[in-house]
Amino acid sequence: MRWGRSRKQARLELLNRSDFRKRSRSRIGIGEGDIPPFPLLGALLVLGIVLGVLHNRWNHAGHPDPVLAVPSATLVPAQIGAARVQNAAVFSWDSLFGARRLKEENLRLKAEIDRLTQENESLTVKALEADRLREAIGFRRKSVQTPIAAEVIAWLPFASVDTITVARGTRDGIRPGTIVRTPSSLVGRVTESGLLSSQTLLLTDVSSEVGALVRRGAKMQAIGIVQGTGRGQELNLKHLLPENDVKPGDKVYTSGFGGIVPPDIPIGIISSVTEDKAHFLKTAKVTTLTNLPGDLREVYLVRSNRAEDIFAEPSPAPSPSPAGSLRRP
Repeated sequence: MRWGRSRKQARLELLNRSDFRKRSRSRIGIGEGDIPPFPLLGALLVLGIVLGVLHNRWNHAGHPDPVLAVPSATLVPAQIGAARVQNAAVFSWDSLFGARRLKEENLRLKAEIDRLTQENESLTVKALEADRLREAIGFRRKSVQTPIAAEVIAWLPFASVDTITVARGTRDGIRPGTIVRTPSSLVGRVTESGLLSSQTLLLTDVSSEVGALVRRGAKMQAIGIVQGTGRGQELNLKHLLPENDVKPGDKVYTSGFGGIVPPDIPIGIISSVTEDKAHFLKTAKVTTLTNLPGDLREVYLVRSNRAEDIFAEPSPAPSPSPAGSLRRP
């Protein structure tokens, strides 16, 4: 450096020296033949823009991007393998550590099902009770003489004898022969009366016989005698004449003949008809309207033997029939 030069001139001379330029390039990482970073970044940016424009044009034309197709095809097997490994890991985790959770969930669901089942049974019982009460109220309103409600308190535990005990007796005016029924059908009649309870012989007892008539609509088809065949069995309707037009579905009512049981109390429905080999008589099976004694919880006792005092809404009167075609039992 010569004396008398300015500081600015000395700095310019230093920058122009070749050895200083080499040290500066080596300090920033650029050799003699290297390309500066800024032009390289610009070239990469231009290349990205060009590839983006081509990608959009290929997508718009419905063609796959060849630039992305090769890397995508290369990565798909790896992605599938990774997904399978992940699923296997999740399954193994659930198998090893999820059993307790599944057991707790099953117990919770079982408890919920039990609760809903009990609730459904309770609602069913309440609905049946409501139907029974509505039927009882309608029956009492139709009755001219108020029937006496009686609770069934016992069944006689013998298959050959169908007898129930009701919680009404002589103190309530109940005597042997009192008719026992439900709002829908005949049940039987009282055979023994105590002070507070009475024994009732059911229709299904083998010793029970009741005069009956068969109706189809308002027309009387036949008369006969209904006899019990044992607990849980259908009734026998006997003494039907060959010419009597009786078929399944016909309804059976009490005939009232003999004065013991009032007429027009429903008994059941004919389920089948059998004719004997000699063609002298027919026999029919009758299904009771009330399941005896299984459905009995409460019955009604009717103290009068007169039809007009028992039920205010009698069944239609029997139609006339040719003489000799029907006979009274």
